[in-house]
Amino acid sequence: MNMKRDCLAAAVALACGLAAPAAQAQLRVAAPPVFEGALGALVTYGAEYPGAEKSGAGLKPAFYLRYRRVSISNASGFVTRRFEDSFPGLGVDLVQDERLHLKLTLRYDRGRSDTGSAALAGMGSIDKTVRTRLSGSWTLADDFRVGASWSVDLLGKGGGNLVDFGIARDHHLSPVTVWSLGGSVTLGGDRYMQSYFGVNAAQSARTGYAVYAPGGGVRDLTLSTSLRTEFGDHWSAVVGGGVTRLVGPAADSPLTRRATNWGLHTGVARRF
Repeated sequence: MNMKRDCLAAAVALACGLAAPAAQAQLRVAAPPVFEGALGALVTYGAEYPGAEKSGAGLKPAFYLRYRRVSISNASGFVTRRFEDSFPGLGVDLVQDERLHLKLTLRYDRGRSDTGSAALAGMGSIDKTVRTRLSGSWTLADDFRVGASWSVDLLGKGGGNLVDFGIARDHHLSPVTVWSLGGSVTLGGDRYMQSYFGVNAAQSARTGYAVYAPGGGVRDLTLSTSLRTEFGDHWSAVVGGGVTRLVGPAADSPLTRRATNWGLHTGVARRF
């Protein structure tokens, strides 16, 4: 009799929206919509380039669209109805269950312009290209996540290879609010490091920087945090920031004026 009464009470509470946060969160994950999206705007503040002395702010429209396993977005980590990682570009979920998520993404890489910072004047531009990214994450107990990714320049424009490893923990402050803390390490291949941190003889002659040929290795260490929440029936918001420390060949580059950079971002979106 008591068991029946408890079950009835739980059903009534769930129907009225009074279920425990864990139960509501499970329902949100268990039945994702076939099609979903978000349109909004992002404000960012960060270094002009990795290792730059100066920083600047920017504002851009942002979007995220998903149909079943296929998604497209122009902003990393942009907010949607579900709390999951999103990466810029056209992506497809290869594997997705409660713990394991494998994803393949294609994105347009704008490269780097030597007009983006006075410190890069004379370095020449790094060509635009298309990158592919294979990423995976595994959710452990207590909302810990570990992940890794490999990204490569498909067109051979100098972007080379990037590999990163990370760990994060999600703190569910309410059924609609998640606070995340994480850390990561990024490694760059020889070609990537030469393009973004190296200085060849011609560049040295134009800029006065010493010739520098970095090898592949660890590029940086990052600590980051973000807060995502939903309000009303159709709105989401995100705010976050991070600190990145260049190390190894990247920190030793003549282009690196400040080895430690920090950045902030915030955005709001209307979900549908």
